Amino acid sequence: MGGENEGSVQVPSSREGARRSSVSQRLEQAADANVLVIYTGGTIGMMPTDDGYAPAPNFLKEYLKGLPQCHEAGFPELTLPLSRYGKRIQYEILEYEPLLDSCNIGMDDWLRISNDIEKHYDKYEAFVVLHGTDTMAYTASALSFLCENLTKTVVITGSQVPMALSQSDGMANFLGALTVAGHFCIPEVGLYFNNRLLRGNRCRKVDASGFDAFDTPNYAPLVTLGTSLDVHWHRIRSGSHGAQFRVAKAMSRDVTTLRLFPGMTLSTVEHIFSPPIKGVILETFGAGNGPDSNQEFLNILTRAHERGIVIANCTQCIKGAVSGAYKTGVVLRRAGVVPCLDMTTEAALTKLAYLLSRYEQQEDVEQYMQSNIRGEITMEEKAKFSLNDNDFIRKIAEAMSEAEGTNVDKTTNRIVKALGPVLLCSSASQGDTDMLERLIYSRVDPSASDYDSRSPMHLAAANGKIDALSFLISKGGDVNALDRWMGTPLLDAIIFGHDDCAQMLQKHSGYVVKSEFISRLLRAASEGDAALVERLCKFGGNPSDRDYDKRTALHIAAAMNYFSSTILCTVYFAAITQVAQHTSG
Repeated sequence: MGGENEGSVQVPSSREGARRSSVSQRLEQAADANVLVIYTGGTIGMMPTDDGYAPAPNFLKEYLKGLPQCHEAGFPELTLPLSRYGKRIQYEILEYEPLLDSCNIGMDDWLRISNDIEKHYDKYEAFVVLHGTDTMAYTASALSFLCENLTKTVVITGSQVPMALSQSDGMANFLGALTVAGHFCIPEVGLYFNNRLLRGNRCRKVDASGFDAFDTPNYAPLVTLGTSLDVHWHRIRSGSHGAQFRVAKAMSRDVTTLRLFPGMTLSTVEHIFSPPIKGVILETFGAGNGPDSNQEFLNILTRAHERGIVIANCTQCIKGAVSGAYKTGVVLRRAGVVPCLDMTTEAALTKLAYLLSRYEQQEDVEQYMQSNIRGEITMEEKAKFSLNDNDFIRKIAEAMSEAEGTNVDKTTNRIVKALGPVLLCSSASQGDTDMLERLIYSRVDPSASDYDSRSPMHLAAANGKIDALSFLISKGGDVNALDRWMGTPLLDAIIFGHDDCAQMLQKHSGYVVKSEFISRLLRAASEGDAALVERLCKFGGNPSDRDYDKRTALHIAAAMNYFSSTILCTVYFAAITQVAQHTSG
């Protein structure tokens, strides 16, 4: 186990000191998550009036401050109580003026919301957008396209009944959205409603008044909340690796939809394709079919396409996709209509508006309309690696099943469950991001740990595999996972001298348990390890912290006559003291 071969897994030595196990002790240093709540308006913050529900400016923040489940007294405004996952979520509210009814929201508002996310992107770990339900699916789709290279969680939510009224769904949706946004890095725009986080650009409003108002008929939920919170990581898209987050600054307004119906007049169709229209979403029957026997209808489409108008084909059906199996659909394709497969109308319209503002050539827009750029469309994929289908594992399962008299599939699942974490940790330690992706696709939890409770994040940090670390973070791996010695990935990165990994973990709210910071700092000082002393102080260690007999790292270094460590401790101690005095002054 102690081999020095290249590529071997480096495992830090056992940590001295008390090995605490109580929940309160293990969570005492859990980092806060900072979330920006962008309150655009909508039913969730309305108040009843003689004329019905109406927006109430400056009401929401004061209302939430008075609720113990929304703000814990004694903490900065606004802070949720400590969660079962060990985090206190701090949030601020950016309230729009005036507050908007979602029926009045348009492209300028989508651009405003996305620009606000960009403006505050570096300050907050996640974003929650409060919005009316009527056009929420459109806004969720638009934001998914406008936000390019997204690496943080954006959740849009609202309610069917104002939060301040009894029997409202508003409070559950608000707290659920905050919980998801504050605890997990899900680099997508999601829509949270009725205990489910749905992919934003897959959503449709399916119920005008019920609490289960939204659904994604062609895609399963990303997160479900019940007695437990289940994140379905294999359904979540990877965040952008290395590319800078940015927001598109324009959308084409020259787009529209045309919903076919039996007996539609040609003059209506002709009018829809008149200038200045540049793109049309054609909502067709069934699997993408239209009136193929009406040659003049097809001629109108052909002429429009020849003039440079992009025509995209979406089905009117709630579930299913545009297919080329029927002659009527093939005829539309020949007229220049591009199939959108299982894209919703909401996604197709906002995507088309986004693409037309980015690309001048009709061919480019048509190509991207048929491509999956934000998870909005289901593409036919080649078979991927699956542990359950692995021949070697299958043969072991067959042998075990024969001996035990059990079902082969159940035995296979048992083996996969046992091997998955081991393979994941091994891949992380070697920086094999391709294998990590395959394993997570096979539904192995990115935070799964080995027998010492060391997660893939620990191993990637300890071995300086920053690409693997970045990938695991993008997949929602726990940056603050605790191993059996109370060590976190950040502590491993510091101990093994991987500053780039440590910086990445700190950027994503990584922390070190305070008792471990103290013991490591004292030990480094006692051993004269000036480099480790410097790294520990650089990433949050405080040389003025004391051990059980009130001795600091400076005491230890001086007593051991370690000149370099003494100087470093003195410098960092002086710097911390100066900052503290400046802050208090």
